[in-house]
Amino acid sequence: MRGTSAACVALLLLCFTGAGDARAEPARWTGGHASARLGSTVGTSELGEATVNTLGVQAAAGMRLGLFALEVEYGAMSMLEYEEDRSGNDVRGDLQRLGVNARAYLVTLAWPGSADPDSLLHLYTEAGLGRQYGRWTTGDRFARNDVALGAGWLLDHRMEPRWAGLGFRSVGWHFGWQLLTSRSAGGPAVSYKPACPGCRPPPMPGPELEVGLQVSCSIAASW
Repeated sequence: MRGTSAACVALLLLCFTGAGDARAEPARWTGGHASARLGSTVGTSELGEATVNTLGVQAAAGMRLGLFALEVEYGAMSMLEYEEDRSGNDVRGDLQRLGVNARAYLVTLAWPGSADPDSLLHLYTEAGLGRQYGRWTTGDRFARNDVALGAGWLLDHRMEPRWAGLGFRSVGWHFGWQLLTSRSAGGPAVSYKPACPGCRPPPMPGPELEVGLQVSCSIAASW
């Protein structure tokens, strides 16, 4: 009996000392670091009586600390309006946006069974403030503030060793949605003068609250 108990104890000790390090939960990348991303953005925006499509590029830079991040974002887009008689889009002008977003990474997913994964999927929500600057093809300009609410994901892949000596901590794919709300850009264009034959005037004021949607797809990097 004593021999059997001693053998069981010895076997138990052997299992614990011979096994690799155990983790209660998957390891997560922590610490503060800078980040940047560059990609495309597409969406729609209400501007007075008109609803235009937007298409352009977007760049952002910021700082992440744990589950939270602060980011400055800039977008440069063309305003397009679909013409049925031409079966295509007509360029109505250009739109730029500069914004600041606060982001919270609420959920982090890793490959099941991986104690220290090289790739992580982060799901986030965000809120921010922005300023839009627009110019119609007629030469008229407008500016307005907006409030942004958004969500999306970041598929992050750890770079180890640091890739090509550039010091990247990780490289990933960012995909997100932003709902933008703002007040009307201004009153009617009473001083409108055609800049060219056939040019259409800018749209008259619409609802007091105008809504837009932006979808962005970017390559993101941190270091």
